Amino acid sequence: MYRIFLLLCFLLMLNTTVWANEREDVSLESSWNSIYAEHFAELFGQEEILQSESYLNAATEKDRQLILENHFLNTKMKLVVQSARNSFTAVALGVASVWFIKKAGLASKIPSFNYNPVMAASGGLSATLLGLSFFSRPIYTFSDWITKQITGTYTVATQYVTGSTADALEKYERLYVRHKPALHAELQHSIEDVIFKARTGGDSGWSRTTPAKLATKIIAAALSLPTATKEIQYDRELFEKTFSCYSEDTKLQLRRLVISYIAAQANLESAQKFAVYFKGAPGTGKTRAAGLLAQFLDVPFADISLSGISKELFVGAKNGEGATRPGLVAESMIKSNKNQAGFRNFVLLIDEVDRILNAQESDKMAGLPNYMLKYLDPSSQTYYNEFFEANLEKPSYSILAGNYAIKDPALLNRLYVIDFGAISNECKQKIVWEQYFPEIFAKYEQSKFQLKTSDFTKKDMENFSVRIAADLDPGMRSIYRELEHYIADIVLDKIEQKIIDAQSQT
Repeated sequence: MYRIFLLLCFLLMLNTTVWANEREDVSLESSWNSIYAEHFAELFGQEEILQSESYLNAATEKDRQLILENHFLNTKMKLVVQSARNSFTAVALGVASVWFIKKAGLASKIPSFNYNPVMAASGGLSATLLGLSFFSRPIYTFSDWITKQITGTYTVATQYVTGSTADALEKYERLYVRHKPALHAELQHSIEDVIFKARTGGDSGWSRTTPAKLATKIIAAALSLPTATKEIQYDRELFEKTFSCYSEDTKLQLRRLVISYIAAQANLESAQKFAVYFKGAPGTGKTRAAGLLAQFLDVPFADISLSGISKELFVGAKNGEGATRPGLVAESMIKSNKNQAGFRNFVLLIDEVDRILNAQESDKMAGLPNYMLKYLDPSSQTYYNEFFEANLEKPSYSILAGNYAIKDPALLNRLYVIDFGAISNECKQKIVWEQYFPEIFAKYEQSKFQLKTSDFTKKDMENFSVRIAADLDPGMRSIYRELEHYIADIVLDKIEQKIIDAQSQT
């Protein structure tokens, strides 16, 4: 009977191990995950270590991050060993009790133990396990508990010593604890909530294969958000030079905008009290002005378009069209941080807002116009992101752009409008020869056509300057397209000459 009992236990443990290894989300079946449910606050708590002498006296930020990671790993190792020790102690006490009963001869004094107590215990437990064979979950729970206690300490000890892990989530947990002090409290709570649900199952209702993937995606996105703030310098002479191709009125409004940004950052004002709306015909320099603002302030620049998008795609969500996406606003911050060593105070241009805010709401953009009322509220510098389930800071310099006036009075009252008028002929000439021509010409210089600057003669420049002067478009779009066609015609002339030369040689 005793041998049968041991055989049954072995088969159950083997079956459990094989079943667990077949699961897609086996990383979340780590043997120490139960520690998270009981000691989560202790695992991720940093109050004590942040006040420690070693942390405060660390030479570099990297050293401080390493101290926080080691604290997390040491705490986890301690808790796992403690859990395993308690479990094995309980088992040892049970075995010792049976041995004591047998050795003390107490079994013979109890009618039901007139036979071998070890055999009796084995038989009773075997019968119990056989009876539970009709219920897979109780058997799994029992055998999984045994498996976890046996393999748990070895698994964590290996990860602790080698620094490597097969766990899909742990490397993101390590990254998180390294950068946790730089994140605001609400985002910390959101990240730890998703880790807890992924580790314990929680009451989220998530499928067994979803938690690790979602948790790692949220942590990766959150840690990619910019946290540093760029100090802004003001140079009046540089400003005049940078915006020399705008009308005096537009330039004045842009200068006031820059000064308000700098004053708000220097706490000379409580906060930015308005959202900015660049209004003007296509090609009148709205996008260019936003880019020049970023260049003048020496901060990153990003732009997004509201045309044809939904609220979920704009602000992020876990379900719907924007499923498992942080949203365009957060993604623009992440992109600027990765590409340009970004800062929280960067310029974000939200283009084509008039198409959305002046249109009747459709199923495609459900909720977006009403949401923009909240997003543009000057009293709040944050917005709620449903992907992170937390309030995120808005980009410090949010600029809206469109071709027409906003009709909704409630929205219009939230906007500081800057009008962009027709670009003068002088500025058109400057933009074409200083910006457009080098940009377009470079495409052909690097291509198989090998266009040379000498191919665009002085006569060509004079001819095109006449076209610029005759252009009636208030903006630059038509003249840009015309310059593209003009240079393309020069390339075609070169190709034609090559064909003629090749035919003459044959």
